Amino acid sequence: MRQLAGCETGPCPKVFYNTETDEFDVQGTNVAAMPLTTIPDDEKLVRIPGAIMRQAIAAYRAGA
Repeated sequence: MRQLAGCETGPCPKVFYNTETDEFDVQGTNVAAMPLTTIPDDEKLVRIPGAIMRQAIAAYRAGA
């Protein structure tokens, strides 16, 4: 697993990419479910700042 975006240490929004499973993991602020959205019991809805997502996308595309 490699970190694509976010601060290097501490509890801040981060985006990780698992190269073995081709899955993304995100760390962000826990938010309540939005209207018309059903969140399964084993999932959480998290908020990630746009700048962090853009950084993650750029890093993924660059193969970081």
